[in-house]
Amino acid sequence: MSTEIAKREYTPGRIVPIGNVGVIKNMPVVKEGKFHLPVIGNIKIGKKVVNKNGNEYPTSLDYFIATNTRYGYQFKETYGEKPDKLEILFPVDDRQEYCYESYQIRDYQGKLLAEGNGIEWARQYNYERDAYLYEEITPIDKLLKYYDKSKPVVSAVLTLKFILLKLSGVAGCWKFVTKGGASSIPNIRDTYDYIMKYASTTVNIPFDMIVKKVTSQKPGSKSVYPVVSIVANLSKESLDVLSEFVESGRTIRGVITEEKLLELSSSSPKQLVSSTINSSDNIETAEVVEIDEVELATPEGDAESTTTDADFLDEHLQQHLIELAEKAGIKEEWLGELLAFYGINSLQEFPRARVDNFVAYLKSGKALEKAKELFN
Repeated sequence: MSTEIAKREYTPGRIVPIGNVGVIKNMPVVKEGKFHLPVIGNIKIGKKVVNKNGNEYPTSLDYFIATNTRYGYQFKETYGEKPDKLEILFPVDDRQEYCYESYQIRDYQGKLLAEGNGIEWARQYNYERDAYLYEEITPIDKLLKYYDKSKPVVSAVLTLKFILLKLSGVAGCWKFVTKGGASSIPNIRDTYDYIMKYASTTVNIPFDMIVKKVTSQKPGSKSVYPVVSIVANLSKESLDVLSEFVESGRTIRGVITEEKLLELSSSSPKQLVSSTINSSDNIETAEVVEIDEVELATPEGDAESTTTDADFLDEHLQQHLIELAEKAGIKEEWLGELLAFYGINSLQEFPRARVDNFVAYLKSGKALEKAKELFN
């Protein structure tokens, strides 16, 4: 186990370093039966070859190959015979599904015995029942003792699932698995977590997934092995712009590029996204949803030329909105700054069609953070 992995603290979708078992309790594990895009193939950087004596052995590659798929022909047509770079996209912000780091315990034959974060195990094979048990809590030292006769081997594993951006006409994910605990795993994991932290999302951001063979730096070693990394195709400045959009509850449709962010950051808020939530005459009945489900949307078209007084909040609803803001900890003078950020000049010009979204935003807690930031 690399020291880099062993030093880290646990976060959801990440493993508990061996040696720290028992410190953190009640952590989430991968749930069975989640709805996600289907896996339509595997991406690998190794294959088995046969030598002149007819013996089969594994060999590493400095390019990607597609396996276990019916779309192998399309893959080669799109990327060629030996691609060392793939353009990928994550469809959902769920690292427990799309960038999942775990420990795997396998027997001497390579059969999977257990997989989890070091304390909680998403899968755990039980000899007495001859079946896998799910979401079991067992310290790793106890589990290894239970599997002792099978000569268990523990490995850090990272499973990456993604959409191939250039492969058109296929709605599915590809899976890449690596055990490069000191190389590929930290390269991929740390980049993914960095983008999630600073952009507040990984969805629709184009990444390059790159493979390159490197030579071991250990004295006396001549080992050469492939290392995989991912690189986001956005600058730090663009990540900051994107983070503001996400934190405000707004959504950007389609693949996110530098050009699109530049255009959106210089546009009026009503041009950023389109409305998907119907209007409501009673803001007290606005559905309360999590911030990542809220789309602070604007009606399509030019509001100045298509709206009437009836399309805006009346005085009663304006006052009620002020009261809701106060309950959320937002002072009345802060509310004006927040409305301006949201693209609305005043409460008197607040479109009814956007009120449900805004109420959900107020209740999410994100509005208070943004209001304080804007007012200060």
